[in-house]
Amino acid sequence: MEHRHSNVGICAQYYEQVLSCTHMDRLFATSRFHFAYAIGNMFAALRIGASNILLERWATSPSVAETVERFKPT
Repeated sequence: MEHRHSNVGICAQYYEQVLSCTHMDRLFATSRFHFAYAIGNMFAALRIGASNILLERWATSPSVAETVERFKPT
């Protein structure tokens, strides 16, 4: 399934209206960008001015724990 450009706005609306995210938040998705959730997370953060926390490699329990400890996603 392809993602439409309008999905960017929809993701941002969801993060703002349902999750109450603002430009002060730090968003963290552990899945890679070829998964829809990570794409939505990234675009929502960019649209609302929030920070994105990214992993360089596939998520593991230790790497997620380390990232959460280091960056404190909201």
